[in-house]
Amino acid sequence: MRIEALEPVKVSRGKWRVKFLDDPYPGLIEYVRAATIIAPWADIPALLRFEAKLDRLREESNHQWPGRDDPLAEAVDEVLASTGEDVYVRNDGLLEGRPPALERIASRARAELSLKGFLATAYGTALLPFAEAVRLVVAFAGAEPATVHTHIDVLQREYETEVAEAGRGYLEPLVNRWRAGWAVARQWAGRDAELAARDREIKRLRDIISQHIFDLRLHCLTCGAPGGLAAKLERALRGR
Repeated sequence: MRIEALEPVKVSRGKWRVKFLDDPYPGLIEYVRAATIIAPWADIPALLRFEAKLDRLREESNHQWPGRDDPLAEAVDEVLASTGEDVYVRNDGLLEGRPPALERIASRARAELSLKGFLATAYGTALLPFAEAVRLVVAFAGAEPATVHTHIDVLQREYETEVAEAGRGYLEPLVNRWRAGWAVARQWAGRDAELAARDREIKRLRDIISQHIFDLRLHCLTCGAPGGLAAKLERALRGR
């Protein structure tokens, strides 16, 4: 409906005095909230084209977006948070952020930033489908695993500490749900591979120490020296 904005209402902030131009109230003078005034009439065609593109983008993203409570959505949110950039997934599943911020994340992730489905908003931000958000965060987690692990570890310790405090038990169901998303983010960041590498390194070091213990015992037998050091190392290796 077209209106003519006459003047702002001084005694009531956020309202305008307007005149209706279309039926069924042509010529009617009324007071309306500024939030209900969408755009200048000349800009309406461009606005309608934008809304049509947004509807198509939302429809595409709806097939990918599992909902805010899904572990996949939680994992995407936390990896994006770990980047330190003002980029986020909206409640309709669309990835939103300023193009320079998105490009910095893509550069750090060593990933191509696909502009398929790209939609620019009036606020200078870009909208992308949820699948693009997943692709971007998986690449980022693989490129900067330490960044993601540190963010998740700090977050988990913070919430688990709050749960342990008296009167904060109501957080436990939420933390249990979030853990599933944190686990997904850690998998993207190679936590399983990291743990396997750590275990291999521990085994390698234990083998080295065991070989030195054997060499010390052999040396003691050959030279008649006391074997106290070898025994001490062996007890330490066994955790005694």
